[in-house]
Amino acid sequence: MIGKRIAVLVVLIVMIDSTCRFAFAAINFGDDLDSAIEAGQKDSRPVVVYFTAPWCGMCVKMRGSTFRDAQLDSVADKYHWVKLNIDDHPEAAALLRARGVPYTVVIDPQGIVAAASHGYMSASLFIRFLNGEARSGMSSGIEGHPSLLAEALKPGATVDMIVAALASPQRQGRAMLLSCLKRQGSSMYLPLSVLMVDSRLAVRAAAGEALAHLTGAGLKFDPFANNTVRREQINQWIKWLNEQESDPQVAQPSSTRFTRAKP
Repeated sequence: MIGKRIAVLVVLIVMIDSTCRFAFAAINFGDDLDSAIEAGQKDSRPVVVYFTAPWCGMCVKMRGSTFRDAQLDSVADKYHWVKLNIDDHPEAAALLRARGVPYTVVIDPQGIVAAASHGYMSASLFIRFLNGEARSGMSSGIEGHPSLLAEALKPGATVDMIVAALASPQRQGRAMLLSCLKRQGSSMYLPLSVLMVDSRLAVRAAAGEALAHLTGAGLKFDPFANNTVRREQINQWIKWLNEQESDPQVAQPSSTRFTRAKP
């Protein structure tokens, strides 16, 4: 009987020790990326964006170990934290080039991506990543491109240049880029619809977002969808654009005619 009580006591001690070790770290995840970036610009704190999904096994592991580890208390107040379901935020995933989950991005106070990493990280490796000690070889190669933005805002910039700037992870200047496209009016519709077929996820996502912004049309375009679904969605866009062209109240260049996306 005494032996059983001792065994139970040992188990309880182990459980208590485990609970203390993996107590929830003081990380307050939000789900508003734009607000977090604005807050980071005001208080000069970087933003950590963590992409996850309910079907992701490694995400469940990170939630149960990495983000429950008290080691993260030391960095909790140094960053703004955003957690996004990749399925619910395809535009953010495309802009930040999330190719899978788990995926972690660090955005500096200037709104430029400083580092990114795909895959599971333990608490100690996660802290090293945040501190810049483990970024070599882990970064996806994403860097801020202020020169790309500057070139895209110059007079005479091509649609490809503007969309390339929109497709970069740098969110700063997006409103100006969209304004540049909007000032050129319906002449941008055709080249944007062509870029929606681009093989690069970030480019077609940026082109689709820009076209929706310019036209105000409520048509769907999912850059993550398979080729068949995307082709059907693009053809719906083309049909709508051609209807606008035939409307005498809508000014269109005489040479513009939108053709269906090829299989």
